[in-house]
Amino acid sequence: MKSKGGIVGLAIGLLCLGAVTSAADLLRLDADTLVEENIYGDRWYEQVVELAQGFPVLVKTEVSRRGNGVMSIKNLQLRLYDAHDDAAYFENWLLRTEFVDLNGDGYADIRISGTVVYDQHEKADLEPEKNWQILEHVLFAYRYDPVRDGFYLLAQETSFSLDPFEGPGTSKYYLCGYGFSGEDSEPKGTEPLPADSR
Repeated sequence: MKSKGGIVGLAIGLLCLGAVTSAADLLRLDADTLVEENIYGDRWYEQVVELAQGFPVLVKTEVSRRGNGVMSIKNLQLRLYDAHDDAAYFENWLLRTEFVDLNGDGYADIRISGTVVYDQHEKADLEPEKNWQILEHVLFAYRYDPVRDGFYLLAQETSFSLDPFEGPGTSKYYLCGYGFSGEDSEPKGTEPLPADSR
């Protein structure tokens, strides 16, 4: 498990026990949020989420024809959709992404959870009687900082990054084998919060 600044207990507690507020907006990729689809199968989605009462923010998600998708909100770009079976993909394709106040400051934060499936096709050919799928359950929390008007990594419990260029399914990710890079890389916008703003 990776943590930032010794806040693991608080952050994981917030992730596991639920949010301070009960209402949460979920990231949706459906007919209501679809704004464009081209002839090749690339799709663009837009959804408005209230970070606080009277503070709407546009969330954009782009899903490529190859089955990879990136959500953009404020300073973040996170790879939350993966249906492309290139040795790793997300169970049900989309990680559960909730916009919910985790710390009671009146602003919605982001809680992400789900399962990554690592499929070792080349090993399955050699020993087909074995199940060569490895499942990894993931949790991320990003806190909204109104002073810097952006989201910053609060905690993560996983072996990889949601960075669109370093997560599961990218060539850099698989150079280290089994899909576990072991690197301490973070997606854009995830520099830790200063200690006095937690």
